Amino acid sequence: MASFAKLDQNNVVTAVVAVKNDVITDENGIEQENLGIEFLRNLYNEPNAKWVQTSYNTKLGVHELGGTPLRMNFAEIDGTYDEERDMFIGSRPGVNYVVDYTYGTWKPTVGVPTVLEYEENGETKSWHVYFEDENARWLGFKEVDQETSHVWNETTSTWDLL
Repeated sequence: MASFAKLDQNNVVTAVVAVKNDVITDENGIEQENLGIEFLRNLYNEPNAKWVQTSYNTKLGVHELGGTPLRMNFAEIDGTYDEERDMFIGSRPGVNYVVDYTYGTWKPTVGVPTVLEYEENGETKSWHVYFEDENARWLGFKEVDQETSHVWNETTSTWDLL
């Protein structure tokens, strides 16, 4: 099956549909995106609708089955299609995120903490971290004390008690 994303006037994905491969295959056995687009425009009686092919198996620029990746990521509803870069980008997770065009994903506006482990009683343990979009900051807690939060201090590269 081939997949196609329907786009609105702002290139926001409004629908994703599957089309049988024989619909998009020409007389020489080669898949043609334009055949799928024409099929969908006729099927939905929308001659000016904007459709773009997408691949269910493409994520972060890699085709999971070893094929050729298509448009960086599989399209998702409310995600966008960047026409200039010919890639799909998922929906924005919050206001304090910017696009990382390397993989067509979103990243927090604040850099990821560089200290993700700590020593306790001679053991190396991992911080449990998450990005708090509302305040544009990284919070973390230790395994043993999930009630006490710490905030990442980019200036000192330390976890400060919140």
